[in-house]
Amino acid sequence: MGTQYQKENFDIVSLDESFFFYDSLARRVWIDKEKRHVVRITSSHEYSCLFGAVSMNQKQLFRHYYKFNTETFLDFLKTIHSKFPK
Repeated sequence: MGTQYQKENFDIVSLDESFFFYDSLARRVWIDKEKRHVVRITSSHEYSCLFGAVSMNQKQLFRHYYKFNTETFLDFLKTIHSKFPK
């Protein structure tokens, strides 16, 4: 499949994104009925975003951003276009 597209002179690129949140997770614990459960949280709601791209000819591109919005996504698309111009 990859050879046919190389003859056509263009790249096939697959994109994805991941989000990493910095909040703590409250899990179910065994406690006494008479005691009140206390959950500690950070309340920061901060996150990081990681964009990735992989092409059929095994080139890779990854970028880390502290925000996910139109500007960061457009910046990533421009970076992809410069790395994979075909």
